[in-house]
Amino acid sequence: MMKIKKTYFQLLYQQQKVLLGFVIFFIVGQVFFSFKGVETTPFFNYGMYSTPIESRSIYTKNVLLENGAPLSLEERVFFPKRFLTYQLDYYQHLLQRDTTDPVIYTIQKRFGQQSPLTLYLTPFLSNNTTDLQNFIPWMEAYMNTKKLSIRQQSYQLKAQFERYDY
Repeated sequence: MMKIKKTYFQLLYQQQKVLLGFVIFFIVGQVFFSFKGVETTPFFNYGMYSTPIESRSIYTKNVLLENGAPLSLEERVFFPKRFLTYQLDYYQHLLQRDTTDPVIYTIQKRFGQQSPLTLYLTPFLSNNTTDLQNFIPWMEAYMNTKKLSIRQQSYQLKAQFERYDY
């Protein structure tokens, strides 16, 4: 008589029921997040890097000015340059989107505007106008300086890049 080998799940069920629960939870979570198109750890959408980046000729960046002159971020060594750059970009996004975090639009698109998750997260991802008005004074106090302002600066890409399909 031929003996049938036990599968991985059968062995887990017999020996490690808690681990089997985690494995099943992980698989169900992976399927759910892949279906929703959400790229989140540990559930990655395997096609998340498959869309080519759109080529542009003009790029913009936010420049921090002190008394009207560009502020050198490298001189401010007490925090990483990336921190300040992210804060400035996020502030500009909030100004452009009427104080609403862009993540809310993604959540609404994937889960619906009236879903419990959307309704729960919206107050945490929304700012009021006073918060935005306090950003520059906060940044001045944080950097121990006066008369800060932000200006968007545009750059035109002069080099042309060709796309290669392998």
